[in-house]
Amino acid sequence: MNVQEITIVARIRELSRGARGRETFVLSLSDEAIYAVYLQLKNGASNRSVARLLQAKYSLQSSENSLQQGISKLRKRISTLLEAPSIDRIEETIADSERLPPEERLTITRQIEKDYYLSIEIAAAEARKKGVLIHDLPKHLSAVTDLSKTADQLEEDLKEKKRAADKAAFEREFKEKSDFALNHFIGNDGHKLLRAADKFLTQIKAASVKMEWDPVSKMYYPPGKVPEYSGNQNTTAQTTVNDGKSPVGTTTTV
Repeated sequence: MNVQEITIVARIRELSRGARGRETFVLSLSDEAIYAVYLQLKNGASNRSVARLLQAKYSLQSSENSLQQGISKLRKRISTLLEAPSIDRIEETIADSERLPPEERLTITRQIEKDYYLSIEIAAAEARKKGVLIHDLPKHLSAVTDLSKTADQLEEDLKEKKRAADKAAFEREFKEKSDFALNHFIGNDGHKLLRAADKFLTQIKAASVKMEWDPVSKMYYPPGKVPEYSGNQNTTAQTTVNDGKSPVGTTTTV
């Protein structure tokens, strides 16, 4: 059996166990018979035709009605397996995804890659357990490696596209802000900036006050706010002097 056949049979045996692990008729079938049932269900065969195949080709002694009921339950249990693309259709599935947006295509490719690796692992484990060789294993290992490279390239292309979009957005925003500053604050010849600076300095000058120096506290105070001290330090007048210690032209208490 090849990778696909071994993988599918192993999955069907796993999924077909009844409640609490009870044995079902499927578990008594050979690998060949289970795969034949899978192909019939995959191709849309009715429960009756599958039951008759089991009776005719694989000599199952159960009644046709009983087999139909069992196959109906099996169909439900392996529905996801029946809907999934087979390994032989992976390239076709990837080709179909090329018309999709890059993000969706990457998602589909990564999922196929994951399922493909899982199929190979299951097949290899079953082959070791049964002591058989998988004649097409090298082919599938090469195919899944190529698939991984394709997914990696898709992911890198998306990252590069995002980086380019982020850079373009940043440059666009920076230009808008620069143009706004140039038009509203600077002007093409810079006169707007000079007028704004002159206006700012004029307003600062009009609102500023000359602070007065107090040599006792060694601090500057607003005009008329220098503290009065008792005793020899008490003052009743303030005179502008240059005592060599305080700044020239400041008001010093004497």
